[in-house]
Parts: sequence; structure tokens; C-alpha cells
Amino acid sequence: MVGERLQSTPRDRVKTRAIMATVTAERLIELVRKSQLAAPEVLDKALDSIRSEHGGTLPTDPVELAKALQKYKVVTRWHCEK
Repeated sequence: MVGERLQSTPRDRVKTRAIMATVTAERLIELVRKSQLAAPEVLDKALDSIRSEHGGTLPTDPVELAKALQKYKVVTRWHCEK
């Protein structure tokens, strides 16, 4: 079991979407800043990159934003599920 990789199931993804649906994208950014998961400059750089990828604005869907923040290693899947 040590070192075993946990696989997410469709049920886990539905649960994550339900939880994230109660958090806005704006609130997600606020929570990431407040929790100090990343240095402010690292978060800002990631947000700038995400904006560039999305036509100059951040995604309004918190799940989409969370996935983008994962891509830039600002948060992990585990953080997004909490």
C-alpha cells in the first residue's frame, strides 16, 4: 500500500464538482492566497498565464480554474478536493 497511487473514480469527480460548485472562482483565488499554498508572486504569475490561455480573463468556473492552478503546480488535486 505504501507508494500505491490512488485512482480517482467518476464518483470522486462528481463529489469534487459538487464541492467546487459552492465556491466561486474568485473565492478559490482568495482561499489559495489566504492559505499561502504558493508565494504571492508564484500565484500571480500562474494567474497571468491562465488569463493569457483564456483570452485575457480567468475562467469563471471554479473547477476549470482549479485544474489550471494544478497545471501550474500552485495547488494539488488533494487541495481542490478539500
